[in-house]
Amino acid sequence: MNQIALRKTRAFFFVFIICIIFIIYVSKRNVETDVVYSSQIYRHVNHHESNISSEDIQIVIVIEATTYLDTYKHALDTVKCYSAIHGYKLQIVPDNIYQGNCTHKDKFFRRHCVVAHLLENAEYTLFLDADIGVVNPRKKIQDFICKDVEIVFYDRFYNQEVMAGSYLVKNSDWSFNFLKGFADYEFRLPKSFHGTDNGALHAYLAEVILPGRSYEYYLCMELYKISKDYADLFAYEACIRSVLGSHESFGPIKILEKGTAWTRDNWLTNSKWNPHSDFMIHGWKLNQLMDLSKEHMPLSIQEKSRSTWFNPLQGSIQLNLCTSSNLTWSYNPRLLATTDEIEDKLTMFRRSVDMDKYKHQNKDLTGMPKIGREKLVCLSIICIIVFYYFSLPKSISERAYLNQIYRYANHKESNVSSEDIQIVMVVEAKTDLKIYKYALDTVKCYCAIHGYKLEIVPDNMFENNCTHKDKFFRRHCVVAHLLKNAEYTLFLDADVGVVNPRKKIQEFIDDQSHIIHYDRFFNHEISAGGYIAKNSRWTYKYLTEFANWESKLPNSFHGTDNGALHIYIAQTVFPQREYEYHHCVRLYNRSRNFEDLSVYEACIRSVLGAQENFGNIKILEKGTGWARDNWLTNSKWNPERDFMIHGWKTNQLVKLGRASLPISMDAKHRNTWFNPLDGKIELELCAPGNLTWNYDDRLISSRDNIEDKLTLIRRQVDAEKIQRLASIAGRLGIE
Repeated sequence: MNQIALRKTRAFFFVFIICIIFIIYVSKRNVETDVVYSSQIYRHVNHHESNISSEDIQIVIVIEATTYLDTYKHALDTVKCYSAIHGYKLQIVPDNIYQGNCTHKDKFFRRHCVVAHLLENAEYTLFLDADIGVVNPRKKIQDFICKDVEIVFYDRFYNQEVMAGSYLVKNSDWSFNFLKGFADYEFRLPKSFHGTDNGALHAYLAEVILPGRSYEYYLCMELYKISKDYADLFAYEACIRSVLGSHESFGPIKILEKGTAWTRDNWLTNSKWNPHSDFMIHGWKLNQLMDLSKEHMPLSIQEKSRSTWFNPLQGSIQLNLCTSSNLTWSYNPRLLATTDEIEDKLTMFRRSVDMDKYKHQNKDLTGMPKIGREKLVCLSIICIIVFYYFSLPKSISERAYLNQIYRYANHKESNVSSEDIQIVMVVEAKTDLKIYKYALDTVKCYCAIHGYKLEIVPDNMFENNCTHKDKFFRRHCVVAHLLKNAEYTLFLDADVGVVNPRKKIQEFIDDQSHIIHYDRFFNHEISAGGYIAKNSRWTYKYLTEFANWESKLPNSFHGTDNGALHIYIAQTVFPQREYEYHHCVRLYNRSRNFEDLSVYEACIRSVLGAQENFGNIKILEKGTGWARDNWLTNSKWNPERDFMIHGWKTNQLVKLGRASLPISMDAKHRNTWFNPLDGKIELELCAPGNLTWNYDDRLISSRDNIEDKLTLIRRQVDAEKIQRLASIAGRLGIE
């Protein structure tokens, strides 16, 4: 009996160990990122100090002419002392100082006009609300100056708002025009609950960052136009932020992420602070100051009230003692907290704000399910936007698109020689190439005409280096090893063919980008089956690591390389900032079908935003890449806007007979196509200068007809994206 019991104990222990190993394995592969915040706790960023002299920096505070300054005495005194210590210029000016130039009726817009006119007095200007005070004089404004950036904003911590009440701006013509344009937005405000400059800033940023692309955010603007309260306003602001994505840098504009700027709201930590983490504090009005008495002790770091505060200093500022050598201020020790206490609290608060993106609170809306309106921000807000989108009169929603009709981009041709460009197609070793003969022949002819190299290679070409089991990942490893053969490589799926040989690959090369992807037109997906890659160490590593993502796939309906590409790009664009997309990862881990996968991809795209450039990565927007799917226009095309067509498999080719006429542009099937050429490609005739191909005129449509059709598809896809984002809360089980 003892031996039997011992064997059972050993067996139980063995099974237990196996279970533990399995759990660890699954947790590594299929991480539910609730632990993201504990492993990637928010830490205050130590910015690198600029070499700009303090004499070239001014602090500007613009106050309404009728304001009683004693309300802000404590905050202003700390700023005065801080300026004296470091030698910054300080300008506390009334908002009527430029009344001839700044005729704005709204004081909030008027102040930005005043700041614009004061820029000339210094190389950099830090604009502050009057209730912002300095708590830590050892930190310097230079820490936040960014090279090649004209203006630096920051995220409010407790919502999705970009702060309008403080920014760091460079003295330049661009900055002057930007601030003047911002101030003048007063004259374009909708007749709604618009939130003055705070609300307008978001629309204005979208205009500047995405010029000529208002279709990217027009739904947000429709919401702005009908805003009735703060809930609607926060919905609109969050909508704009989802379009801009989670980036910090937008060319001349930078938006510092939560908690990494020069100031934060006082109430977030109930007046507690830390010299390492904190610099300036927002919300110091003397009429809201409270005495820190015994009844408040021990003082919790948990926020109590947003409209009261305790003084972190022991007494008031003695301005006569403010000199360059006096960095020692006397603090109330009861309000000092450790770095970990402050940052852990902010981390918890940030998690709460991020979770609020998905929370729904019940409130009836006509024609809609119960939707949260108090805490609706970012993605959960989309529910309201969907409601407004479908309840708008068609004339409004259609006009928004028709006034901004999608037009094929006329790219500027790069000066890279055709001899330095190769087209690479990687096919599975056992593939019968006859399936792709038609597409391959058009590509062969195209390469012969322009002098591009063409490599059609089996995916086992580098079998010692590319040991991937999945053929879709293996092909990217093969491409990585072929990069060295040319300056630029255009990787294509084997069923992509050329319809218009007059267009050139050089039109899509961007010297600043190492890899160029493009948006699929009919969904939210970045195409994994086609990209332009520069021959560089960065690109080799990028493609190799992308291929190796095979080993990181979750145990879910993952979409092979198409699904993996999205999280891989997010990780590349936002290194060490997994909290930006951790909910998307949870969706990926739980995916069970194509719809789940589409929701995950839409989630990632909302984090990336609508811009095209992400450092070394470029993602061409819908319809502006070199290829599009054939079925979108039922095989019809136009020579002015089309270049390559995806979906040409010989076994899916349908003969265009009389029964097929007249040809509608509405797709009948996604897996059949008509031949746009009148006959087959004769490869022996493919030579430089021979750009005349014979086409079937019945499949050529006007450019306007093609683009109007694509516009309608895009509208449908945009609406589907919104609906999918609205479903995230339910999918994640967030109450």
